[in-house]
Amino acid sequence: MQRETRHLGPQQSTLAYLPLNQLFDEQGVANERVFNQIPDGAIIEIVRPNWDLTQQIGTRLDISHLGFAFWENHQLMFRQASSLTHAVISTRLIDYLREALPSPTIKGIHILEVVPTQSTPKNCQIHHTT
Repeated sequence: MQRETRHLGPQQSTLAYLPLNQLFDEQGVANERVFNQIPDGAIIEIVRPNWDLTQQIGTRLDISHLGFAFWENHQLMFRQASSLTHAVISTRLIDYLREALPSPTIKGIHILEVVPTQSTPKNCQIHHTT
C-alpha cells in the first residue's frame, strides 16, 4: 500500500471528538449524561490525534480502533473485534474507555450516527442479536 500511495503527499486532517476528560472526571467517574446521549447503533472511533506509526506503517493516524455502540438492558455496550481475544466481543463502553484513561495517546472518541436516507427501502429493518 505504501508503494502505491507514494505519489500522495501528506495532508492535514481535523477531527471533532469528545475528549476523555468530558466523559470522565479526575477520579474516573463516568459522565452518565454524556454517555446516555450516544445513539443505539452508533459507530465509536477511538481517537489518538497524530499517533505516530511512521516506523510501523509509514504514516500517522488519528483513529486507532472502532466498534459499535448498542443499548442492551439499559447498558451502553461496545461491540468490537478484539486483537487480544481474536474474536468479536461486547463490553460496556464506559468500562472500555475507563481502561483507556491512563493511555498517553488515547484522547477521546468520535461518534458517528448511521441515519437512514429517504432512499432506504421501507421494508429494510435493523435487527440486533446478542
